[in-house]
Amino acid sequence: MYGGWLAGCSNLFLKFSSLHIRTTLLCRLAGPAAFRPRVNATSVYSSLVENGRPVLQGLLAVDIIAKEVLGWVQLMPIYAAELVEYVRTFLERTHERCRASYMEAVLEKQSYILLSRSDVESLMCLDPANASLQNSFGQLDNDIPDAGIEVEIELSDLLLDMCPIKQENLIHDDQKLILLASLSDSLEYLADSVERLGESFISPSTISENKSDIHQSHHTRTTSAIPKSLASLANEYRRLATDCVRVLRLEMQLETIYHMQEMTKREYVEDQDAEDPDDFIISLTTQ
Repeated sequence: MYGGWLAGCSNLFLKFSSLHIRTTLLCRLAGPAAFRPRVNATSVYSSLVENGRPVLQGLLAVDIIAKEVLGWVQLMPIYAAELVEYVRTFLERTHERCRASYMEAVLEKQSYILLSRSDVESLMCLDPANASLQNSFGQLDNDIPDAGIEVEIELSDLLLDMCPIKQENLIHDDQKLILLASLSDSLEYLADSVERLGESFISPSTISENKSDIHQSHHTRTTSAIPKSLASLANEYRRLATDCVRVLRLEMQLETIYHMQEMTKREYVEDQDAEDPDDFIISLTTQ
């Protein structure tokens, strides 16, 4: 009788918790501050949120909620599958919201279209810098091999062949560029956090081996469900973060080529009003 009452209370708690989490996430992700960096862009970058890492506020809230809900799994292992499903669901919705913001910034832009081309994709995969996108810890050699320089030259030649480049085909919006950079870093942060959460639930199964069969079965559900689902989501987050970086890389190159082609259309030397080169360079950076 006591067990039935406790189960009823737990089910009621899970029901209201699910509703509260869903409402909180909708508010966090729909608000104007959801995709706004937390710190000033001039701050020194840090890999730790506590030291000012500019993680987007919406994704930081999602990370906090995910940690809290998965913490309940340790306290209520019998409901581990349900709690993990809650986390998986709102992490998927968060990923959809992030992808929508990404598409809003890059849709119909030349850098995004180029990213889907097989020749550009293969060159970017051969670029040594691509290894840093696959390494979440950033422990890489800074030396650039000759092969990397050749890839860079080949990619630059490919982009130069696309001239003339029109300004309307570029993102050409500082706010969108900042969003893409912040979104990439925030997605990487959340992917690392999700992976750590998944790994933290591997050890309880070994701890529970000496307990009763009932308790062991409950812990087995906990450890088998979390790593698989969360690891898959972490990969999706990291893949979107990589797309943001690659679009930014192509966008910067296209922007440079656009200004180079505009320079060829100018008359720099006139008999009476020659343009000061310094003023011209300053005008490029302020457009």
